[in-house]
Amino acid sequence: QNGGLAQFLWNNFHHHRRILLDAIDGYELIGAPAQAAAARHCALLCLNYEDQCGRIVEAARKDQDPGHFTEWYDKAETEMSCSEEDLFYSEADLHRLKGRWILANLEQFRGLLA
Repeated sequence: QNGGLAQFLWNNFHHHRRILLDAIDGYELIGAPAQAAAARHCALLCLNYEDQCGRIVEAARKDQDPGHFTEWYDKAETEMSCSEEDLFYSEADLHRLKGRWILANLEQFRGLLA
């Protein structure tokens, strides 16, 4: 919610694929198909910008210059923005959906935590 998909890719560059795959699986599991589809779309957008972001992440690491983030974000924020991002905001009521699924599937939930 804070910074959108471009910031998500920057902050999680080295493991964004795994996070999105887990999100897709989780949303499907709890019966949130719109969020699962949106996460798939976000994964495609991240893939399209992965090389560009990777070069700038590496430059920021090498130069120890956080200003590289601004360079990345100013360009990618608009380009990576998508209407599906709204499905992940707190107003999307995902907490209630997850809570209901957990209560209805307590044993399965406990197994996921083990």
